[in-house]
Amino acid sequence: MKIHEYARLNPKEKEEMIKNYALFLENYRDKESIVCVYYLNGFFVEVVTINNRIIDILPYKRGYSTIKNSICPLQNKNGGYCIAA
Repeated sequence: MKIHEYARLNPKEKEEMIKNYALFLENYRDKESIVCVYYLNGFFVEVVTINNRIIDILPYKRGYSTIKNSICPLQNKNGGYCIAA
């Protein structure tokens, strides 16, 4: 699935794609919200939540949406590394 196909999905379908196929990279707190960043099929997805409710799901290819040019270790069983864009 490409980013433009993902963007056309309804919110429930986007959540299912994240739950079943995305790789969790990191999360951080931004004022009152929590932002979780995932990697899915060549693009990134940010899930913005407030009080455990999903407010927004933002797919993006590159840019400075989260941490600028930092390298972070993945917290998964593969022990790999990612570049957070």
